[in-house]
Amino acid sequence: MSKNHIALAALALFTAGLSGNAFADLNVNANIEFDNTYRNNDRGLSQGGRVELNAVGKVSSNYFVAGKASFLALKNGGVSTDDMWVQLGSNTVDVKLGRFEATDLFPLGRDTIVEHSTRGVGGLGLAGTGNVYLANTLRGRTGGDIFHGAVNFKPVSELTAELGVVETRSADASKGLRPVVTYETGPVRLRVGVESIRYVAGPLNGASTRETGVGLTGKYNFGPTAINLNYAQGKNSAGNDQKSFGVVFSDSALGGGVIISRTDDPASTSNYEVKTGYVTYSLPLFDLKGASITTALLASQAGGSNPSPNDKALRVRINYAF
Repeated sequence: MSKNHIALAALALFTAGLSGNAFADLNVNANIEFDNTYRNNDRGLSQGGRVELNAVGKVSSNYFVAGKASFLALKNGGVSTDDMWVQLGSNTVDVKLGRFEATDLFPLGRDTIVEHSTRGVGGLGLAGTGNVYLANTLRGRTGGDIFHGAVNFKPVSELTAELGVVETRSADASKGLRPVVTYETGPVRLRVGVESIRYVAGPLNGASTRETGVGLTGKYNFGPTAINLNYAQGKNSAGNDQKSFGVVFSDSALGGGVIISRTDDPASTSNYEVKTGYVTYSLPLFDLKGASITTALLASQAGGSNPSPNDKALRVRINYAF
């Protein structure tokens, strides 16, 4: 399907949703997100944004079938797709297939802008994540014909287990498994997960290799304020040991966090470090329903053998849901 066809399909769904009876079980909503950003290393201002149109439907009895499609109209004149998935099953077990994001193993809260000083480092991370590994390489929103599925189990209300599967078909294919277990009761949420990726031998990958990682995260709600402690550790095909630790907070208006990452390279006895801090503050825009403005500050510093320049950024984001 071409980009023009996607845009026409989105418009048709939007029109049908407004008409009411044509799709009685369809929920259609839209929002605009508009960013104005200053970065020190780019020496100036940039601007980006998108309008997101969501169509969500669900039919249920003892079992259910649900689906979602999110279409994006971009400021650069293009169109794209964010989520596009189907989910079916029961309250105890279900299967989700398509383009979606699985369980987050390193939640960042209000991540209006989170970037790391890694531009001077190449090939150190799991599946190209630089030297900041957050245990979310296989989380999803894969493109093209890449297979992504997840089986979700919920034996009791406090416990959820998710098994994600990702696979590509090419001369340099990869296969990945991502089991995640979540326990939540009262103000406490605990989560642990593992990522395992196997790169099949091919022209780009060379010999078959395997990369693994683990993520741990805990959350506690203090009334309107939530605190997250995150930890991720992974080893890539070169044997580099990657560790990241994060402390994140958020409430109704304020959010932010600190992420400290280190990669140890046994071949050269070098270590690559990154320290990143960010803070965001959101306010209602003119007291209008669905409208807000968020100011975010970012600072990321390279250390050890990491030759990347330090990054600083300021972003002002305008959101409006309509």
